[in-house]
Amino acid sequence: MNERNGRMPWYAWVTLAVVLALFFAPATRYMARQQFASLLLHQPNELQPADIRRIAASHPRELQVQLAVAPVIFSESQVNGNALQSNKHLSIPAFYSDFVNRFPDRPSAYANAMRYMLFGYVGVHREQDDLFANKNASQYKASPSDLAMIAQYDRYAIEGERVDPTNGYFPMMRAISLYEAHRNEEALACFQRASDKPKWDDYCTDEVLGAWRIAHQVYGADATMPRLLAAFYVRLPHQAELRTAARVAMGRAVLTEQHGEIERGYAIRHAVRRCGTLMRSQSKIINLTWSGTSFTNLAIAQPLGWREIKKDPSDYGGAKYRKDRNDLQKANLVRIGHPEEAAAVQHDIDTEQKIKQLVRAEDEYPGIYFDAVIRHWITAFFTLQTALWLLLAGVLAHVAGRRRVIYDRIPLVTSILRALWATAGTIALFVAAASSHDAPSALIMSLIPLALAFTGAALLRL
Repeated sequence: MNERNGRMPWYAWVTLAVVLALFFAPATRYMARQQFASLLLHQPNELQPADIRRIAASHPRELQVQLAVAPVIFSESQVNGNALQSNKHLSIPAFYSDFVNRFPDRPSAYANAMRYMLFGYVGVHREQDDLFANKNASQYKASPSDLAMIAQYDRYAIEGERVDPTNGYFPMMRAISLYEAHRNEEALACFQRASDKPKWDDYCTDEVLGAWRIAHQVYGADATMPRLLAAFYVRLPHQAELRTAARVAMGRAVLTEQHGEIERGYAIRHAVRRCGTLMRSQSKIINLTWSGTSFTNLAIAQPLGWREIKKDPSDYGGAKYRKDRNDLQKANLVRIGHPEEAAAVQHDIDTEQKIKQLVRAEDEYPGIYFDAVIRHWITAFFTLQTALWLLLAGVLAHVAGRRRVIYDRIPLVTSILRALWATAGTIALFVAAASSHDAPSALIMSLIPLALAFTGAALLRL
């Protein structure tokens, strides 16, 4: 209030009007309500394990809700990012062993069980007999307990393919355990069988949808941050393991071609490329779309005659090198009688470039990848909370400013408050400028300068 006439200053009315507009505007009200709830009601920004377990216990036959429990079990078995060795074979494997028994005819149960078992229980841990091997890798032999995990994982892959026979995900994932068991020919057959399937679905979004249902029951319709974080932090260990399995397959393709079995090498390349096409075109998560495009690059790597290509030192970024490699592989495909595969390879390369343009969105977000845009959006979300605290500080400073006796006794308070306001304001404006990429964020960031004006004007009156 004004010290002389008792009226609220104009900037306070303007700020109040903007806050109310953001609170009720359709484009921003969910963000504003979530932030007010987080600020005033101490609502957590992510789902709490106790809430997840409580809701899951009340919905025992809801598969998606039950899947939301898996991240809790996984997190509880972690110490500084490493799985507790004492609990390694008692947490995730035990949970999913019971889970698939409760949902024996649901492919999502098997798909998610396999995904989580790739966290240290199963993987391609071996000296790769191919041209893509890690030269520092040591010979790996599975222990008896690991063999039990491999058998459990392999059973999930077989059952998953039984209940979802048109899905290429299950035979691709089975190749991981088969390579781990050194059953190379069966693993290659899995890639070839997967390449003939019409669809690819890893069902990991079921876990996200289950978390969203729990968030809605716990926090209501405005559970924006819990929903966003549940989707953003979904775990994808199969992304790396599938690429590793594909590298092993491609190493065998190259060695096969070097021994004169050109058609067999081509069949492996075709299967790997086709599996990548399925992942790229049908995955619901952008990370796996990227992995799908990488399968095409693997399929055309190390073509016959590759050693004849020399990399130009002036070719920064390797663009010409990759083009020469691609052209050589397409020429080889035509030469051995597969011009249709050469056309398919070119189509995959063109599609990869389009995906890069979409993900980077260089016309709207220069140099920023899709996941970086999400991180900036989250930052903008928390910046709004900072603005609300600034508003609260301004109100308190304005009220305190009418009682000069406080600052007559403690003269440093005024200087300290002004310094804090200037620091917080500078940070808030910088983050706002870096984060406001979409219309709702840009609109809600209009609160920042008003918050600074209100707080600053109140402090400067002291």
